[in-house]
Amino acid sequence: MIHVEDLEVIYEGSQKPAVEGVNFDLRSGELKTLTGPNGGGKTTILRAITGLIPSFYPGIVKGHIEIDGCNPHECDPREKVFLLLQDPKIQVTGATVLLEAASPLVLRGVDRRTIMKRVMEQLRVYGLLDYQWTHVYMLSSGLLQRTALAAAGVLGSRYLLLDEPSSFLDRRAKSVLYSILDRLRKEGVGILVATHDVRLAELADESYIVNRGLNRGIYRASMRQQLHPPRNGSELVLQLEKVSTQYPGSNQIVIHDISLYAKKGEIVLLQGPNGGGKTTILYTIAGFLKTTKGKVIIKGKPRLLPADPFLVFPRGRLSDIIEDPGTISFTGKINQIYDKPIYSLSGGELRLAAIAIVLASGGDILLLDEPTAGLDPENKWLVVESIHNLARVGYTIVVASHDEDLAEIATRSYLVEEGRIRKCYGLC
Repeated sequence: MIHVEDLEVIYEGSQKPAVEGVNFDLRSGELKTLTGPNGGGKTTILRAITGLIPSFYPGIVKGHIEIDGCNPHECDPREKVFLLLQDPKIQVTGATVLLEAASPLVLRGVDRRTIMKRVMEQLRVYGLLDYQWTHVYMLSSGLLQRTALAAAGVLGSRYLLLDEPSSFLDRRAKSVLYSILDRLRKEGVGILVATHDVRLAELADESYIVNRGLNRGIYRASMRQQLHPPRNGSELVLQLEKVSTQYPGSNQIVIHDISLYAKKGEIVLLQGPNGGGKTTILYTIAGFLKTTKGKVIIKGKPRLLPADPFLVFPRGRLSDIIEDPGTISFTGKINQIYDKPIYSLSGGELRLAAIAIVLASGGDILLLDEPTAGLDPENKWLVVESIHNLARVGYTIVVASHDEDLAEIATRSYLVEEGRIRKCYGLC
């Protein structure tokens, strides 16, 4: 059993506790969820249980934590607990999908035959057999998340702690995740999930709302006014004509004969399954990948928001980068995190900070990769509304996302599968 009693955490450089008065137990075979606003303390609780605070994130931990009778500061919690971070890139060590899934057992000296048997079982469960020799840097965020989950399954830990495990997953992959968590629960694994996914919270044995303290319940979105797609512009600012792209050092063509366009003031959405090519299209438009065929025509200044916010905001504080937070359309939230050190930010707060940096960069063509992933309902709406307002004043926005709210405001949506555009919806 994981026992948490009177937990209080204060990050170094902060005056107020990130969480306080937190009490709960997680037993074998239970699935519990932590919901609540960004910055409420969900991620902090997971970090404290696994001993990452203060061993990795500087801060003070008060109260009492036990994992099967052992304090994580006195014994190695990795023997019994696996933590999947919100951004799996942070904990990836293997070069390929197969090596990453195998790495937990390789580090423990398990024999090769046992490793391969368990790895292939998990790759099959997560639909990754076709990707087993793919380099991890070529994976979409969703596929990388599934790879990290497969590594957790290979390890066979008694307790599984997951931070926003469905944030980058397409609808089918989410259904697979729900089924796997249910199976693991029945097999006796204790599972604690920090999430904004209401469906996942409803499947749990018990759910808590975390906002510094802890209360039973599920954090839900409030109703919002309906937004409509911005009017079709007339000035063509972006066009891809039969573009194909491959990654450096690879002979594999990742996107094939892609043709799409965007006019000034439009919101163009790239939809489709994990690994379909959405992120590659954004990186091609941004100029980070060279085309092997076709033309990319751009009339403006493109700015890219990667799915990994650390690529935009690697260290320090937001105040070190943005002089005037009043220039950002969701100023209120930015003011709350403006002077906080990066290590104290939740995954959702980190994403908001990265969006703010991109918005302040001076580009007029915004390329956004999963901009609402990991955000609570209120902050997600702030971003959706900001994207809509930016398009209304003349920004051109291309978004890769599974978020249905973004589909509602898109001028047109392209379905991207297997590196090709299959369909176009809206004003095509």
